[in-house]
Amino acid sequence: MERSWPDPRRAAVERSGLGFSYELEYEDVAEGFRSDLGFVPRTGIRTAVQELRFSRYPGSTLNSVTASLEMGGVWDRGGERLDWGIEPGLLFVFPRRSGVELLYRWRRERLTPADAPGLEADADFAPSHLEASVWASPFSQVAAGATYTAGRGINFNPAPGEPPAEGGLRETWLELTLRPFAPLEIHTVYVRSTLASPSGDRVFLDEIVRSRWSWQLTRELSLRTILRYDRTLPDPALTSIPRRRNLNADFLFTYLVHPGTALHLGYNHDARDRELLDDPPRLVPREALGTEGRQLFFKLSYLVRF
Repeated sequence: MERSWPDPRRAAVERSGLGFSYELEYEDVAEGFRSDLGFVPRTGIRTAVQELRFSRYPGSTLNSVTASLEMGGVWDRGGERLDWGIEPGLLFVFPRRSGVELLYRWRRERLTPADAPGLEADADFAPSHLEASVWASPFSQVAAGATYTAGRGINFNPAPGEPPAEGGLRETWLELTLRPFAPLEIHTVYVRSTLASPSGDRVFLDEIVRSRWSWQLTRELSLRTILRYDRTLPDPALTSIPRRRNLNADFLFTYLVHPGTALHLGYNHDARDRELLDDPPRLVPREALGTEGRQLFFKLSYLVRF
């Protein structure tokens, strides 16, 4: 098939080592480029990203220390800067699968009226945040981790007619894995995100709770259950993000005859706080969660050996 647009140009340099690593990637995507397979969200740009890592291995009480620095930018075909960022980091790894990581992300991001209808001219933003993570597995039955992010973010979905604006960003990520006995593993994650307006008013609150239970009942039979609840509480005066709540339950029984040959029986139930009405078709909010969809499925996979 004849093409009327050039393929992207890519170049990379990589150096890997125990104490020092370096990566440089460059990509040039022409205006109007279209992919036969997949989707390219942004064309007419040049991107360059490089990362350096220095590692040391002190001793038994501290497995390793790694200092990293990532820098990168995006420019249009005329050489004007669109996005640019720098990210220094420090990672400490201790015994018993534990560690601490500190990251600072600072960016410059330019939005145009095409990106945000509320803008009358190009606007430059400088979002930044500090991220701290800690994780540990003091016993084989328990593993836990936490990440806290604080800084400034961009409200990409302002109220109709309003331009995007920067505000205070806060995010908490908590993770816990329990193995009360050998066949059972319970993995639970809680995520809470908030964004504030320039005046300090809360733009939205987003929360997610997800728990996965994996139980190996016998050598052949296993049960996996995933429960997830999420909600978004926006301020309609500050954002166009809709208010929503969702509860999902997913169950899967698997009978594994041998690798490649298995029987699967599953059930999925989805409940939301929105209802689909006819004449005209539209989604309307409701106070209580209502069933949006249920699915029962059966799957058989068989491995043919030659």
